[in-house]
Amino acid sequence: EIVLEGRIIPGKRETEGPFGELMGYYGHVAPHPIIEIDGVMHRDNPIYQTAFPCREEHVSNGMIREIELYYHLKSQLDVVDVYVTEGGGYRFNAIISIRKQKEGDAKTAILASLGL
Repeated sequence: EIVLEGRIIPGKRETEGPFGELMGYYGHVAPHPIIEIDGVMHRDNPIYQTAFPCREEHVSNGMIREIELYYHLKSQLDVVDVYVTEGGGYRFNAIISIRKQKEGDAKTAILASLGL
């Protein structure tokens, strides 16, 4: 839809921040690389979508993550349910309920989850 053409100049940095981070806190002010824009191209009436750190965005991402995790584990275990928590930014923490069939099923669930 929109193309920015430019160059990242080695060693050239500008101070930026603070920015909202995934977990709901603000990151530090720090020097970051910059891009020098040489050209902007776009199609007629381009669609431009932005995202900003907010809980609404994370909730939808968490729901997608739950489905991915559920079906990934379902092929290996008897899964009852999966919940990806707000406390982990809807990304880093999951609660997985399984029907234990044999010793080691819980460990299998953990290792399979980390491998996704």
